[in-house]
Amino acid sequence: MFNNVFTNTAKGIAKKTPQIPHIVPKNKIETRIASGWRFTASENNIGGLEFLSCIPGTVGGGLRMNSGCFKKEFKDILVSVQAIDRIGKVLTIPSSKIKFSYRGNDLDKDLIFLSASFKGELKEKSVIQEYMKIIKDKKNFTQP
Repeated sequence: MFNNVFTNTAKGIAKKTPQIPHIVPKNKIETRIASGWRFTASENNIGGLEFLSCIPGTVGGGLRMNSGCFKKEFKDILVSVQAIDRIGKVLTIPSSKIKFSYRGNDLDKDLIFLSASFKGELKEKSVIQEYMKIIKDKKNFTQP
């Protein structure tokens, strides 16, 4: 069902299921992550998601409030959301159909998020980890 599922470890390095990310043209990657999970993507060489390592919480909560930091928000990397509505219908909602605002969106509050697909880019693990260290250090300095 999922292309990849990630979970945060104490050091912010992701562990993945045996599946591999879905690679799309021009070094772009899409990956789907379960709603209740936290994640980073460095173990899979997926860049562009590094800012998420500074955000506490889960994918579902981040979707609900359009979490962000360091000039990036969920809306910037979101491809689509899978959710279930009150009558049990599973929906796939493309990000282009969602109106985002600062720390919010127009998605129905009754939706239960199942997963989300995100876009990233291929990067060397060491480059991703170095940038994650820089932004975590900056966050810890400004928000001790």
